[in-house]
Amino acid sequence: MPYSPQKYLDEKRAGRRQPSGAAKLKELTGKHLRAINLHLAGMKGREIATTLDMTEAWVSTVLNDPLAQTEIRQRFLDVDAEMFAKATTKIDDAMDSADAAISLRAAEMVWRSRGKFAQPEPIRTTAEDVVSRMLDIAAAQGGASVTISANTGWNIPPIRETSRPTIEGETEC
Repeated sequence: MPYSPQKYLDEKRAGRRQPSGAAKLKELTGKHLRAINLHLAGMKGREIATTLDMTEAWVSTVLNDPLAQTEIRQRFLDVDAEMFAKATTKIDDAMDSADAAISLRAAEMVWRSRGKFAQPEPIRTTAEDVVSRMLDIAAAQGGASVTISANTGWNIPPIRETSRPTIEGETEC
C-alpha cells in the first residue's frame, strides 16, 4: 500500500515525526550508536557519513532524533559524574597528603567550592580618605606640613587662581 500524504500529515500532527518531517526512531541500532560515538569523538556529519557509508542527511536525521539526543545527553551526564568522582578522590588524597601546604590548598578548594570561604571586598581608598587621615594625624600631633605637586607628564594645564581659597579657622600668614 503506498504511503499517502494524509498519513504523513496525521503522523506529524500526532508527534510521531520530527518537526523536519523525518520519522522518529523507535530504537537505536548498532549503526545509530556508531554514528553517535563518532559524533561524540568530534567527527563532523560529512566525515561520519563517509565512515559509515551513509548520506549526510541520514546522519543529520539520526543525530537530531529525540532518542539520539537523549542518549547523547546521558553520555555527557555519565562522563560528568565520572570526572566528579575522580576529582573528589584526588582532592581527598591531597587532603591526606604529608605536605601541609598541599593539604591546606585542597581544604581551601573544598571550602571555596561550597561557598564557605568568602573573599573580603577590597577596600577602595579615595583621595578624600587620604586627606582625612592626614588631617587626623596632624590634629593628633599638633600640626603638619603638606606639599602637593602636579605630575606634568599628564599635560594638565596649570590652574590660575585669582583669589586664595580659605579654610575655616585659618589665619593669614
